[in-house]
Amino acid sequence: MAKRIALSFARGGTLTADLLEVKAPFTCDLISRQLPAKGPVFHARWTGRECFLPVKLREKPDRENAQFVMSRGEVMYWREFERDYGPHEMVGTEVIAFFYGPEYLRGEWRGYERANVFAQIPQAKWELMEEIGTRIWREGSEEMEVSPIRTGRRAAPKPPRKKASRARKKIG
Repeated sequence: MAKRIALSFARGGTLTADLLEVKAPFTCDLISRQLPAKGPVFHARWTGRECFLPVKLREKPDRENAQFVMSRGEVMYWREFERDYGPHEMVGTEVIAFFYGPEYLRGEWRGYERANVFAQIPQAKWELMEEIGTRIWREGSEEMEVSPIRTGRRAAPKPPRKKASRARKKIG
């Protein structure tokens, strides 16, 4: 499983986030196995400083490390949980989102919502994160890709090649 993810934006900038494998192991595993995810990222209307990417995961995590108060730099997965809404409700929306400011997660008409916080953007990237979030708010949607950052063993360095000798034979 990847330990980190990258959020890359078409108009510039890449944010990295550390997966919270201790707090949300199942969510981290399911999401990292189903990446990359790409599409238009939107600015939230009701929540505030949130940008979200609609996704369709084949395997969906259940609630884990679910919160409705989001902190700056948190990356979350949210979906409409079937057990929360009756059969008359539209169920099926799911997103990966990041918060560039502290906010309460709330829906258009549902009030406060809980979401799985599964990654954290480090403080060193917060200035860039706020620049990207503000850009999406002011300029509108842009393409975003969420991809795993795989860490593995590096291949051993190859030994240097021996140069072929071009010495001429002496005739004599």
